[in-house]
Amino acid sequence: VFDYLNKYFALIVPIIRAHNGVIPKYLGDGIFALFPDGSSSAVQCAIEIQKTLAENRIIARSGDELKVGIGIDSARVLLGTIGNDKRMDVILISTAYKNSETIQSATKKYASPIIISSNVFARLEAGEKVFARPIQLVKNANEKQNLLYEVYASESEEIKFLKNRTQTYLVEAFDAICKSDAKTAFLKFSAVAEIFPQDIVAKEYLAMFRAKIKQ
Repeated sequence: VFDYLNKYFALIVPIIRAHNGVIPKYLGDGIFALFPDGSSSAVQCAIEIQKTLAENRIIARSGDELKVGIGIDSARVLLGTIGNDKRMDVILISTAYKNSETIQSATKKYASPIIISSNVFARLEAGEKVFARPIQLVKNANEKQNLLYEVYASESEEIKFLKNRTQTYLVEAFDAICKSDAKTAFLKFSAVAEIFPQDIVAKEYLAMFRAKIKQ
């Protein structure tokens, strides 16, 4: 297990450092990193990590290939050390810490390589938003609705083509959900599924709508 994890860390830690990232702690099979240069730096680092993992496949003894999900949020951070002269630990206080963990867990649900918050999406340049699509509506601490976005720039050309082709439909679907227009949202998700039948996001929401209709 340690050999497996260290192969992974040896591959991605130099990428994080190359993007001026700081690693305050390792999380067992994961890493929490800070990017002082901002959202674009974090997203570009995540894309490079996914591309590097695709090019340098890490295979477990079971034969399964290592898959990594990356969650990114943006907020103010309080970072410091506590303890005594025998032991010191790094402590991080920020809403982004918990939020990024929650966002990362969503990568498993949607089989997404990278998911970012609306805060991060808003800070990206227009060109960086080309391969970012909305995938989930969430509520923040103030009960305001926000979107999570999937960044798919690191995926295969075929998947990028299909997701890019259906991206407008997803934007319109979530816009309809925000307006409580379930009928339009259903039609837009159906359009995505027609073009890209394997799209997990469309399948997830269509199943949810059908379940509500049955009720």
